[in-house]
Amino acid sequence: MKQLYVDDERECPKGWDLARKYEDAIRMLTETNYDTVSLDHDLGNWMYQDEKTGMTILTWLEERHHNNGYIPFILIHTGNSAVRRTMEMVARKLNFGAE
Repeated sequence: MKQLYVDDERECPKGWDLARKYEDAIRMLTETNYDTVSLDHDLGNWMYQDEKTGMTILTWLEERHHNNGYIPFILIHTGNSAVRRTMEMVARKLNFGAE
């Protein structure tokens, strides 16, 4: 089972691949059909105007889904309560195929 953990700070769970940055996560998701991806929201680049976050990755996955591309099962582990519910709603929609 291939699993991807996207987080800029937390320790990666044993057996998971780790992406610390948005660009790495997108590259890894493009190159490998992961079974599961777990997303943090804040990826350490909050000081930049074009911040790439876990939500940005979800948007990329949503677009991929609409283009009939493969998407993994999505988990959300962010501590950012301001966006957690929104990320969970998008993930739930993608995980269970609701349109």
